[in-house]
Amino acid sequence: MIVPAEVGSHGELLADARALETAGAHALWLDVAGAHDPWMLAATLATVTSRAWLGVIAAPRVDVGSLGARLRTLDGLTRGRAALRGSAAAVGAMHALGPAVERCQLFSDADGGDWSAFGPPVDGLMLSGRGPDEDRERLALARARVGARRAATPLECWVEIKLPESHAGWRQTVAAYAAAGADGLLVPMDSRLVDLLRRADEDDDRSDLALSQG
Repeated sequence: MIVPAEVGSHGELLADARALETAGAHALWLDVAGAHDPWMLAATLATVTSRAWLGVIAAPRVDVGSLGARLRTLDGLTRGRAALRGSAAAVGAMHALGPAVERCQLFSDADGGDWSAFGPPVDGLMLSGRGPDEDRERLALARARVGARRAATPLECWVEIKLPESHAGWRQTVAAYAAAGADGLLVPMDSRLVDLLRRADEDDDRSDLALSQG
């Protein structure tokens, strides 16, 4: 889930993060586009979560030195749940820090399709969704070109999509992308997410509509 760095109520953000983690959200990503500091927000969310990964989406141009210090700090605060998403160049530069960030998950944007840009091994790739059928080929290519460089653990491939409108749509989308080979789906923060996650196997309740028509 992508958490905007434009927060109205910090108390509501903390409550939402805790509820999303309880409902099953695997990771919370802080966007850099906003008035608030995503690193401070991620550090704050570390106090109310215990399982979900907390990641920051790095700006296209970033000072690797300051980025490394912030990532190490977040890693300590989250007890090993820190993650970073950025360009292939930024993620590659993070590997130069060696053991200092070895517990952190490093995800690279992969929409360009230029797999030669991925020098050091990354933990995962993020792709913008184009539809399960088309993304099936892209995911297979990513694993063949980039995943082959990983020796210990498999490459994680996540797809960023729009949030479906209904429980049925959510369930179908999750199933389609699981069949296509995606490890996870990244969606914008939305008030419906907790309910969708908690009742993923249930159809939409339209009894209110039936009653009003009856």
